[in-house]
Amino acid sequence: MPPLTQTFGAARMAVGALSWLAPAMSARVFGLKFDSDPVFTQLFGARDFALGALTALSTETDLTRVLALGLAIDTADAIGCARQHQSLSVHAKILTAGGAVLFAAIGAAALLTPSAAADVVPA
Repeated sequence: MPPLTQTFGAARMAVGALSWLAPAMSARVFGLKFDSDPVFTQLFGARDFALGALTALSTETDLTRVLALGLAIDTADAIGCARQHQSLSVHAKILTAGGAVLFAAIGAAALLTPSAAADVVPA
């Protein structure tokens, strides 16, 4: 597995773990308002940790599917941030929308590396 893909999986796991284990702190880091219910931050954290683990542990054939799924999710996250841009501070826009775009770009780059871009026959 290319170093980019390994690092990407580890970074996604770190963001996910932080969001799940320390949702209030994670919300503050991302510039988001945090009320007394941490469930949404923790749901995001569980999802990102799982995507990171799948990225780090997948076989080459499965990795292509995982990276494509992550790219779709990160793109949806970026669109969601854009739709909610009026309610986000500049800090939150940079870290949430920017983070989603960055993760989408890294996922796309990882998909383009020769060992991750194996042809996948749709199931």
